[in-house]
Amino acid sequence: MKASHVLVTTTEAMPGYRIERVLGPVLGVAARSRSPYVEGLKSLTDGHSTDAEHRRDLMAGCRVEAIRHMLNQASGAGANAVVAMRFDHRAVTDVWNEVCAYGTAVWVVPLRRSGQIGPGRPAATADSVL
Repeated sequence: MKASHVLVTTTEAMPGYRIERVLGPVLGVAARSRSPYVEGLKSLTDGHSTDAEHRRDLMAGCRVEAIRHMLNQASGAGANAVVAMRFDHRAVTDVWNEVCAYGTAVWVVPLRRSGQIGPGRPAATADSVL
């Protein structure tokens, strides 16, 4: 299964689905420099970006990268979903930050309602996040 087809939720259950198997914890890690100069600071004179906006964009990109790594690990374990996804972060050195995305890899099956398959995908899928 492709990582982009792995469902993701921050809740412990997935509405419209039943967890059939728990495959175990999965983790994705991304590291970023705290220095915008190491990451390539955008021009502050272009009228569209500031140092704070650039740092925010770098950190958001770091979270997306960590999710992508987590989803690849989940997919490799045979999961079609990750439940209870969370983020953690820490300073690795004075210059580098680490962002972790983690959760529980599971195999889910849709619930049946009135002869039809459940309500569909949860609000967040790998495609909508990545």
